Amino acid sequence: MNNISVLGLGWLGKPLALYLQKKGFKVNGSCTSLSKKSTLNKEIETHFIQLEWNAIQGDIAAFLKNTEILIINIPPKIKQDDESTFVLKMKFLLRKLKAFKIQKVIYVSSTSVFEDNTEFLTYTERDTPNARSKKALQLIEAEQLFLNEHSFKTAIVRFGGLVGEDRHPVFYLSGRSQLANSK
Repeated sequence: MNNISVLGLGWLGKPLALYLQKKGFKVNGSCTSLSKKSTLNKEIETHFIQLEWNAIQGDIAAFLKNTEILIINIPPKIKQDDESTFVLKMKFLLRKLKAFKIQKVIYVSSTSVFEDNTEFLTYTERDTPNARSKKALQLIEAEQLFLNEHSFKTAIVRFGGLVGEDRHPVFYLSGRSQLANSK
């Protein structure tokens, strides 16, 4: 049986972890809130893990113990004036991961690594990311860090336009005006 750790039990990571548990996998996860940890522990073995650019708060060794597959599912929370914090966090995490016997990493990224276009283009996994915003450049660099690591196999999954229980497009569009391509 594979031991799977989900770094980030948010709106996407938690349902994924629960699904994997139902399928018989040994799953544990992480969150950045102690109160959320208490709640999540009722369903999934949960560890408090918070990434910093030069440290990891929480017991990363306990979280990754016996992990064969790691799913990295943390939002980058990159601000416009933030030039490199996310990449530094990923570099620090990557150095820590080398101490464990992780065989595979699934890195959850975003379709925002591709330029927005008014035409509806189709991108595939063979297309090279081409976005140039500060956020996109950090996402691209973080993806490359994991793809270039040879101590485990990495797969990048890029999601876009995700809808969930608390994430409906109408909430993001409500009250906004002068939206591009709205006609």
